[in-house]
Amino acid sequence: MNLKSDSKKLVLIDVHALVHRAYHAYPPTLSVNGVQTNAAYGFSVLMLEVLEKFHPEYVMCAVDIGKPTRRIEIYPEYKATRKPTDKELIDQLPIVHEIIDAFGIPIYKAKGYEADDLIGSIVSMKNIENKPDLETIIVTGDKDLFQLVDKNTYVYMSGSAFSGAKLYGSSEVKEKMGFGPELVIDYKALRGDASDNIPGVPGIGEKSAKYLIAEFGHLDNVYKNLNKIDKNRIKNALEKGVESSQLSKQLATIETDIKVDFDLEKSKPNLDSANIMAVLQKYRFHSLVKRVQKLNGELIGGNKISNENNAGNSQNPENTQSSQNFQQSLFLYPDAQNAAKSGQITDKTDKVDYEVIDKSSAESFIQDLAKQKMFAFDTETDSLDFMNCKVVGMSFSFKAGEAFFIPAKSWENDPALKNSLAEIFFNPKIQKIGHNIKFDIHVLKNAGFEVKGVYFDTMLAAYILQMGEGTVGLKSLALKFFGMQMLEFKELLKLAEVKGQIGSIPPEKLGNYACADADATFRLYEELSKLIEVQPKFKLLFHNIEMPLIGVLIGMERNGISLDTKFLQKLAASFDKQILELKDKILDMAGVQFNINSPKQLGEVLYQKLHLSSLKKTSSGAPSTNERVLREIRDKHEIIDLILSYRELSKLRSTYTDALIAQVDEKTGRVHSSFNQAVASTGRLSSSDPNLQNIPVASELGNKIRKSFIPQEGKIFVSFDYSQQELRILAGVSRDEELLRSYKQDVDVHKLTASKLFNIEMNKVIKQQRDMAKTVNFSIIYGISAFGLADRMKIQRERAQDFIKKYFELYPGVKKFFHDLVDEAKERGFVESKYGRRRDASGLRASNFRVRSAIEREIINFPIQGGAADMVKRAMIAIATELEKSEWKNYKMLLQVHDELVFEVPENEKQSLKKFINFVRKAMLEANTYDVPMKVDVGLGKNWGNIEEYGLF
Repeated sequence: MNLKSDSKKLVLIDVHALVHRAYHAYPPTLSVNGVQTNAAYGFSVLMLEVLEKFHPEYVMCAVDIGKPTRRIEIYPEYKATRKPTDKELIDQLPIVHEIIDAFGIPIYKAKGYEADDLIGSIVSMKNIENKPDLETIIVTGDKDLFQLVDKNTYVYMSGSAFSGAKLYGSSEVKEKMGFGPELVIDYKALRGDASDNIPGVPGIGEKSAKYLIAEFGHLDNVYKNLNKIDKNRIKNALEKGVESSQLSKQLATIETDIKVDFDLEKSKPNLDSANIMAVLQKYRFHSLVKRVQKLNGELIGGNKISNENNAGNSQNPENTQSSQNFQQSLFLYPDAQNAAKSGQITDKTDKVDYEVIDKSSAESFIQDLAKQKMFAFDTETDSLDFMNCKVVGMSFSFKAGEAFFIPAKSWENDPALKNSLAEIFFNPKIQKIGHNIKFDIHVLKNAGFEVKGVYFDTMLAAYILQMGEGTVGLKSLALKFFGMQMLEFKELLKLAEVKGQIGSIPPEKLGNYACADADATFRLYEELSKLIEVQPKFKLLFHNIEMPLIGVLIGMERNGISLDTKFLQKLAASFDKQILELKDKILDMAGVQFNINSPKQLGEVLYQKLHLSSLKKTSSGAPSTNERVLREIRDKHEIIDLILSYRELSKLRSTYTDALIAQVDEKTGRVHSSFNQAVASTGRLSSSDPNLQNIPVASELGNKIRKSFIPQEGKIFVSFDYSQQELRILAGVSRDEELLRSYKQDVDVHKLTASKLFNIEMNKVIKQQRDMAKTVNFSIIYGISAFGLADRMKIQRERAQDFIKKYFELYPGVKKFFHDLVDEAKERGFVESKYGRRRDASGLRASNFRVRSAIEREIINFPIQGGAADMVKRAMIAIATELEKSEWKNYKMLLQVHDELVFEVPENEKQSLKKFINFVRKAMLEANTYDVPMKVDVGLGKNWGNIEEYGLF
């Protein structure tokens, strides 16, 4: 909805409602002093968003103070069921007030009343002050305030995850609730409100309340028409609940007449950039500083930023993205801080010069581009399918604030121009910069261009600098660093003359969007490259691992992998049959028809009809039916195993049979997954569209899915797998004498651990004991607790605790390593892997035990998993480099699944295959820089599910 562009605006901020929602929406993050600041940060994000979006003349904040006396006098149980507010939230309220003060915004409070009542009374007073045309925007996370909405009063409601805030007028309230603002109180009188402990009418739920409101309107009218209500249950509930409904209506009604010393003119915000930035820097909200620089004198009072000063790409200022990066981790590093202080990091928000290159000027522009030593570029495409998308245009920038867009139609039908562009991209002496440059290289390959001189990916640089935390999207980074409010793609598509077709967007509008992308990328390069260069380990990690890996992943993605679709179709039919059989057995055993896929109905069957004990409840208070809970009670009733099997089959059916077949490329006949570098903080690659790393490997059913992946005719799969890679790395980083000795002497570590756990000699360890010891070994590296180990192994917690105790007795160096690692991370503020990858560790100072424990587990595992990920990446780069220039050019690297690499090779070239296996194995072993031997298992197979051990080693 749109507000009146010429009206003055008053913003009323419901502080505590927003702080509470932010506290639960944002992960914990700490200030320099160890005080949790996630709620304060989230509040600041939304407050800035409101100032940027609405340009209000007047702003005020309302806070609760003391208990809501009037409502408690009426009903002592009001809000009595609420849990005590977390100390970590309470501790942030002074910070929030400090931030509000820094913005020069007045805070209103009235003892005994809630912020809702203050806001309601100010809305009423505003009208009394003869300003009926003043538009009021209430910023809150509480739907109760919908009752105040009228023709000049709106509610700006934050989303459930503190994103996607929406402005509500009367029509939007009606669309959301099913009735208008004038009926909100009546609805709550009938329905009640569990969060405030407002009783409502017992027996009247949401559905019944909405029916009554729709049919009769206000509460009084509902009671006047009791004789017209057909359903006896509802009528009886209303008759019994007369007093409760009246009480609930009183409790739900926001006061509009309390005395408030409100002065509209004193509610003009006094924005002092120095004060604001000082407090944001104090609490390390670095990502918000650039946005503040835009505010003073530009956004307040309706003075919008002109296009000249807004990076040319904010035609729609209502689409500002709120950065969700809770602290700019790169500023944790002293060298980066020094770079910022010395002025190496600069503010570049000057006016921009963007140009669309038409056919007549294309030749001249391409000649100029060829003279550049470096440029940033971005492609605009007709889809996100990297194998089949077509380029619509390209944008280039080689100076901050300047960019050029050349539509594809300017060169694609001109062989000379296309060849000139191709020569530029092929020239390794011209350094290319991109943001997620891997995708752009795919696009250019589709258009017939080969790209050399790939120098810098700003997405990967941000990913490393932010220690794997926060967003690495171009628009979010540009907003954070430069205050650039860039048009979202979905908004760009609205400009298309043919719905959904980017090619039908007028060139000047598409060009403006595309130029901003290239400009932002070049600006980011200038800033992030400085931060990368001042950290030697980051420099090596970025230039020696992440950047060279791009080409390897492009090759893997374009190689794809063949799929036996007929096998999958048969498997799908088999799954369908088994699912139906399991369904019949479950329903027969339950003795009642119900929807097995409904957690609510399943819970009723298990816990009410079959009287099984509920071990855990969901956030809504219903008994949980998640997999972990069901596994814990599987021995209580045979129906549980049937349900677990039903769920596994249903998931495999929906995720991997039809879904995989649908993702087979029509041109290549293969599945082309994306391998993502900038996702996991540890450096592990992830796979998507489809996710080939997530196919269950341990289960028989999961292995059936793997069997559908087959090599091309005349080829065979070769799999190389690091054996116990993470345990070996643990030995290397912990320097535990027993663990190191075991691996150096090729002792069976799982048997060794079993002998300690079960107090027996190694030669007497049986398979079951070894398997249990294996679980302990691989669980310890994830910092597992006795509770977690007991759950995983299905043993008593006391026994699990004894296993952990004995493990650390056998490997005391591991225990010391974990302890020292956590202490060092606390002191430094981060943990570091061998190859320089870092993870933020400020959460170790959290007062919340659960938060602290979770961070500890991640810290313990980080150098192990991070080291393993980088070892595999180093091996992949070395192998791919050799494949390009050797006899093995037709040997294809297809998959990387954590510690496994899968290749497709000619089946009958036995001598060449033997040399290839020796080479890959050697490369993987040489990628190891830990003082502990690695072992690589090799297997061959005609499908991915049947890989048999190769007998050479």
